[in-house]
Amino acid sequence: MNQILRPYELHYLRSPFFCDGEELLEYVAMDLCLRNVLQQEDRWVYITPREPRPLLRTFLRRGPHFANGPFSLPEQFFLDLFEHHDELSISQIIGLVADRIDENPAVFKTDYVYKDMSDRGLCLLFYMSTTEGERKLNTIIPDYAIDF
Repeated sequence: MNQILRPYELHYLRSPFFCDGEELLEYVAMDLCLRNVLQQEDRWVYITPREPRPLLRTFLRRGPHFANGPFSLPEQFFLDLFEHHDELSISQIIGLVADRIDENPAVFKTDYVYKDMSDRGLCLLFYMSTTEGERKLNTIIPDYAIDF
């Protein structure tokens, strides 16, 4: 299995104990945008009729590669937010994610990222990478570059 590591996978393998579920979600969103699965757009919008000035807001919408799967479990978690929406603001995404993981970002880390990487043989237990996971990590980041 010679699959490229995604940014969230690299972040998890590099520091499985200290990585945060919120950071992993951000890496998943960033990766999906970079691959044109989702597209990001900043727009000036009026939030309420009482607010006289428009405010700058970021939106994510389905990109040209939205239907091109297969996607990993964490990526599918994020893409499922767009099942009934063509476009969502960042605040809407935060609300939908909070509802799906009961406002606990650690659930995303354990139930989606860890499970997916464990199924692929890259992790053993929650905080240990397997030999295959270490090999993939070291092909990207040499040992001498990981000095803490």
